[in-house]
Amino acid sequence: MSTEPRSKPQRTVGFGSFLVILIALVLVVAFAGYIYYTDTERYNTLQQGYTQQGQVIASLNSNLSVLASQYEALASNFSALQNQYHELQLIVNLQKSQTIASNRVIYLMANGYDSIDFEPPHAGYIQVQISATAPISLLLTNYKYGITLDYPVAGTTFSSASFKLPVLDGMNYLQLFGPSSSSASITINATLFY
Repeated sequence: MSTEPRSKPQRTVGFGSFLVILIALVLVVAFAGYIYYTDTERYNTLQQGYTQQGQVIASLNSNLSVLASQYEALASNFSALQNQYHELQLIVNLQKSQTIASNRVIYLMANGYDSIDFEPPHAGYIQVQISATAPISLLLTNYKYGITLDYPVAGTTFSSASFKLPVLDGMNYLQLFGPSSSSASITINATLFY
């Protein structure tokens, strides 16, 4: 009997096994490549969508800015129209007033003449209070419409009076005529309502 040690048998991979491993490796690489390719496509699609959404957001922000400016302009116009409406309501109700004369003193020589001119933007009336040191006469004339009003009536004089007369738009003249025989000092208060 021989006492020589036996050598271990060496493992060898057969061609069939090698081929199976190679095919499996190729399949794993192909699957990984497919996943990489599809993930890259998805990433590119998502990136395009993100870019497009960013452009949409930028456009919406721009539109928002334009709409905000338009809103501010409309709010300003609305406020201006409300103010105009309020002013027109006051005018319709004859609640707008303007002082034409406040304790104004006018000196007229004998046969003297003077006038107070005013130009209302709308028709209305004038409230007048007059006191004079001698009898005077008064006319209210609007040359735009060719209208003249006498107070109280043509040819009548007065020394003290409080009255209202209608006025039209355009230049109006409150004309004061002194007495023929003496001078007169006149104190007048006049308020225009329109």
